[in-house]
Formats: sequence, structure tokens, C-alpha cells
Amino acid sequence: MSRAKRKKPHDPARAHDRRSRDLPRNAEVATVEVDNPLALEPGEKIVALRSIRNDPLGCLHSRRQIDEARLDRVERLRTWAEAHGRTLLEVAIGGLAAVSPVASVIAGATKPEQVRANAAASDWEPTPDELAELLDRV
Repeated sequence: MSRAKRKKPHDPARAHDRRSRDLPRNAEVATVEVDNPLALEPGEKIVALRSIRNDPLGCLHSRRQIDEARLDRVERLRTWAEAHGRTLLEVAIGGLAAVSPVASVIAGATKPEQVRANAAASDWEPTPDELAELLDRV
């Protein structure tokens, strides 16, 4: 059986993501920088459109509710937690609960494991020196 012949030769330069045509005219999109899958050198980036309608994190980034300064704060807290043998969850829940006007910490959970992890994280209470260090990092 003979193979069907292509009418036009394949041109990789014209390759595109057909899903981009599937976006409705009123789609909520944000530009994001991603690794180039066709890059010859590691670390090359391209700008892509990302739908943010059903993506809460993408939505926050696009509306600038999460900016680089806040991400830097989280990174500083993560390094502090690792240096003190704590998880970021323990630092978040235990640190918040230790601040004087806070009566309780309400953490969201969708799975039983998350509820258990949140409850275990609330067992840690920072010392006054640790709390002062944490507040300096925030």
C-alpha cells in the first residue's frame, strides 16, 4: 500500500501550538517566561501566553498581587526554616500564632493529610529570639 504524499514540505519554523486558536476572544491570559523547549543552550527563555481563568496562582501573578518582593520574603523565611530545622509550614503557622494580637490561625486544607500537617505544624512555638529573627526577615 502506498503512502499519501504531503502537499507541502514540513516547515518547523511555522510550527505553532494549535491550542492558541482555542482561546476565546475574552480569555484571561497572562504573559509568562518559560524555558524554550527547542533551545540549543540551557536556560534560554521564551514568552508564552497562559490562561489564568482557572489558575489561581497565575491569576495572582497577572494581577501583581504576588510580586518579587513577596517571593523574596518567602525565600528568606524558607532559608531561615532550613537553618533552624523547621519546615516552612511550621514557620508559617507557629510564627503567626506567636504574634501577640493573633488568636488563631485558619489554614485551608483539602485533604486529611493537610489537616494533620497543619495540626502538627501548630505544635511548634518559636522562642522570643526566634520570633524576633522571623519578624526581621519579613
